[in-house]
Amino acid sequence: MSAASASGDSAVCGKDGEGGDGGRRQKSENKDDEIIVDGLSELQVSTANSAGDNNVDNIAEDICDLETSDDDELFAEPPPKEDCPICMLPIPYSTNMCEVATLFMPCCGKNICRGCMVVSSEEMVNGNMKKWCLLCRVPLHDSREEFLKRLKQRVLQNDAGAINTLADAYNRGCNLSQDFGKAFELYKQSSELGSCRAHFCIGNAYVNGAGVTEDYYRAIHHFKLAAIGGHEQARYFLGLMSSDNVDIAMKHFIIAAKSGLDVSLKKVGEGYKAGHVTKEDYASTLRAYQVSVNEMKSEQRKIVATLESRTLKEGVI
Repeated sequence: MSAASASGDSAVCGKDGEGGDGGRRQKSENKDDEIIVDGLSELQVSTANSAGDNNVDNIAEDICDLETSDDDELFAEPPPKEDCPICMLPIPYSTNMCEVATLFMPCCGKNICRGCMVVSSEEMVNGNMKKWCLLCRVPLHDSREEFLKRLKQRVLQNDAGAINTLADAYNRGCNLSQDFGKAFELYKQSSELGSCRAHFCIGNAYVNGAGVTEDYYRAIHHFKLAAIGGHEQARYFLGLMSSDNVDIAMKHFIIAAKSGLDVSLKKVGEGYKAGHVTKEDYASTLRAYQVSVNEMKSEQRKIVATLESRTLKEGVI
């Protein structure tokens, strides 16, 4: 039995069980920054133009309505990452950041790293462990149908992680008919329960027009709420969207880099070379970045990242 089969292959999509990209055209974390910025700029212009000259006051009113945080809150130290309840190592809020992949367990509603599942799956195959959830000791689901059944039961209990996982399935069209509208409504439900991942997905949906009308201002609003909640990539996107204010952009990039996001560290480095970041700030960011990355490393997680990279290269998934 493989790690995937032991976990039900996350049963719905086979990847991280919680949180999706919230849209059709999300870019990779490590490329196409210019494309993202261009797309966001076009969206900002089209949002303003769609209102017409007579509705400028309405736009300003909408922006005020969406503002829910001041600078002190937005640029405060982000909350700590959640820990895997098995290995107790931090799990980033951004999907597959630092090569950390996770699985959502529909039996108990816990999010665990795939590294822990790989190790336990080997023990199960060798007959050294029962095929039970490592946390709640309930027998593991043995089919995708069983996974969905358990998942929907947790959705009815207002479990934010379960709601995100179901939304992700609709968003990607994994073993369910792709439906951006349903995905958006589920992400919205999860965001109301306080999920920063859901806010990130909603922001992406507004950027991409996935299930909703494209809306630059509402995208920023939800990216801000996600960033305040600790979502590293939402913070990075805010940096990209602040290209007209270098100081603000660098603040966002520094916070995301200190949380372990490599593409943000690259932006901080570029800012340092251009004279927008001081030597002291760049040095402290480098140190904090390395600490965050080291805290998330483990041999098990490295094995999973290597296996997934190999299967991608071989065209298996």
